[in-house]
Amino acid sequence: MAIDKLIFNLLIAITCLALDICGCSHVYATKKATNHD
Repeated sequence: MAIDKLIFNLLIAITCLALDICGCSHVYATKKATNHD
């Protein structure tokens, strides 16, 4: 359902924000950047 996907994306956004606040996001960012290349 669209609502479920919206909530799921919201949870991901909150998680990413939490990681960013914790300063751990660079690990994910590096992984994402490597995957993007």
